[in-house]
Amino acid sequence: GKSISKDGYTLTLDNVAADDNFVHVFYTVTSENEPFYNNSDNNAPIWSNSLNVSADIQCVINGKLSDVSNNNHESGYFVDQHTYKCAEKYNVSGYNIPNKFNLELLNGQYDGITDDDKNSVWYISTDIDKSKVKVSSITKDINLKLPNSDATVEKAVFSPFGNQLVISTPSTGDPDNVIANIDSFALYDENDTCLDILNSDLSVNGDGSSRNSLEFLKANKD
Repeated sequence: GKSISKDGYTLTLDNVAADDNFVHVFYTVTSENEPFYNNSDNNAPIWSNSLNVSADIQCVINGKLSDVSNNNHESGYFVDQHTYKCAEKYNVSGYNIPNKFNLELLNGQYDGITDDDKNSVWYISTDIDKSKVKVSSITKDINLKLPNSDATVEKAVFSPFGNQLVISTPSTGDPDNVIANIDSFALYDENDTCLDILNSDLSVNGDGSSRNSLEFLKANKD
């Protein structure tokens, strides 16, 4: 329900849903005057000179940008010419964020932002408590190597919004050969059921190290 208005636009944080795997952020942007798209082509947005509604919104969780990991998703739509709604799904399985955490939304760069900067941009800050969802979440530390690989399965996180494996690789100096080592495996449960792995994207650092989360289906916390 928190909102901020600047230069004829209003950003409203509608809702936040969080567990140990994902933080979902739902927000609305409304324009008082300038329409978001042409009447003749609803897929042709008309932004102001500096405004790109979806790409420009940054989400910060406990002081860290939330889109630096893999397996993040965004979905938005125009309600009408002056209203845009968006849902952002952020993967936080590698963060170990506490039950109570701070969430910030802003348009612009977060690094080095000052209080004066916050007054000049869209900026919303709120505290989130995911402790009620925590009772339905389980994290199991594993710390075992994948077969024939330098990749380590750090942990498995079971939560209401999904299940994920967190897999890391050490620095190799050669990022081109890392990807094949991260997801070259099949996953089974104790009943020999093959669990579907959703590999939507993988990221590797410039030094060849990596830390990715792979979502998997057909398993529950039991």
